[in-house]
Amino acid sequence: MTETGKIRTFPIPQPEDKPAKARSKAVKSSPAPPELSEEELAQKFAVMNDEDYRDLAASPRRRAREAALLLSFQMDMGGESWDLAATVLTDIGLSESGAQFALLLAQNAAAQQERCDQLINKYARDWTVERFAAIDRNILRLAIAELLADSQGKNATIIINEAIELAKKFGDENSGSLINGILDAIRIKEFTAAEDAQQ
Repeated sequence: MTETGKIRTFPIPQPEDKPAKARSKAVKSSPAPPELSEEELAQKFAVMNDEDYRDLAASPRRRAREAALLLSFQMDMGGESWDLAATVLTDIGLSESGAQFALLLAQNAAAQQERCDQLINKYARDWTVERFAAIDRNILRLAIAELLADSQGKNATIIINEAIELAKKFGDENSGSLINGILDAIRIKEFTAAEDAQQ
């Protein structure tokens, strides 16, 4: 211990180097997996392959919807034209069928924009379409246009769920519930009511 004025300092003890203990235990090897017959291997491969394709099947479709949202957003902001759509879709890395689906969704939403905006204004309570964030507005337009094109209503649940996922990913914390409420009201009061009236 040393003393400097009223301040006392203590040397910090250093840990002693301990000799490493020799390890005499042998490393246990894991048992080899049992060999499978050709038939068992084929069955296992078929199951794994089916799972892979099932998981991948939804992914390109969702990427296409994300691309459609990007196109719709750009058109809404006045920054792009349809002439540049092919370049955008190529940059995103969509397959040919995915790019066609994305372009179809975006162009359909643009063609049906007046009808879509009417439905948004009708079911958004005190809000008008202009007050919505641009992302939410364009997600709604895409989904409503797709619902209008789905005349049989077979894909309504999928369309709404995909719109909600887009809202959660690209919107704010309230976008998902907002999109869900408006689209569900449109589905029930516009499409379900129309189907009941025809029966």
